[in-house]
Amino acid sequence: MSAPTNLSYDIGDAVPLVYTISQAATVVLTVTDPDGVTSTPGTTQGVGPPATPGGPATVTYTANVPATKAGPWRATFVATGTVTDTEEQIFIVRRPVAADIYCTIGQILEQAGADADNLPEPLLRRAVQATSRAIDRATGRRFWPDLTPTIRLYRPRSHTSVITHDIATTTGLAVATDEAGNGTYSTIWAPSDYQLEPLDAAADGEPWWLIRAVGDRRFPVRDRRRATLQVTARFGWLTIPDDVNQAAILKATKLFKRRESPDGFASGMGEYGPVRISRYEDPDAWLLLGNVMRYSTPET
Repeated sequence: MSAPTNLSYDIGDAVPLVYTISQAATVVLTVTDPDGVTSTPGTTQGVGPPATPGGPATVTYTANVPATKAGPWRATFVATGTVTDTEEQIFIVRRPVAADIYCTIGQILEQAGADADNLPEPLLRRAVQATSRAIDRATGRRFWPDLTPTIRLYRPRSHTSVITHDIATTTGLAVATDEAGNGTYSTIWAPSDYQLEPLDAAADGEPWWLIRAVGDRRFPVRDRRRATLQVTARFGWLTIPDDVNQAAILKATKLFKRRESPDGFASGMGEYGPVRISRYEDPDAWLLLGNVMRYSTPET
């Protein structure tokens, strides 16, 4: 008889279930999803390792179950015939990871050395969410891209360059200026009219955050109360840097483990309250984030 499985999966995964017994038998697998709906997937018989060194081979029954719903699932193998046995296996299916969070619940559990059983998942999710937004504030940027191009307006301080928000990709990028000062961005710039910087950003897996006018083009600099530059782009970062992911794991784990201290947060508390990352309270996380801090302010 095999040991019960207790693992976490994501929606869309094919969950591998394995049941091992000493002899071939009639085996029926019943799977119960988080809503209590049952199904009986077919199993495939195979050969397993000997139960004892030098002993006869065992028999395995396997199945791949699609993880379609978030929550706890139960798989029950029932063997009848030459062998009579029942085994229950539990696995957890997690909700899809949001694009705007910088670590997963599984990474927190691994860092904390905790088991997924009977842990307050809402508290874990709040720790991840609060940590991700604290990282945004600490670094002055966000490490996920807009799903589609969005419009932002800028007030150039120079005729030749303008500091923008992080631009994740050139796909869908458009630059236009208001030459007449009437709020209409009718002058469309060609890609040859401007240059994105830092020049090596794409090679380093980082975004661009400065547009430099080249050739005969110049940014209109007029009344500082009116924005004269319109940029359409997918702003943010295309991928989460490893430093940000590790900093998020450290901070979110620290928040989560506060529930274990007398002055920490009680399980079920609605919010963590203000969360910040500082060089004094979180030196390791701060050190990691130092590599991706933004020190230039967009010209908005």
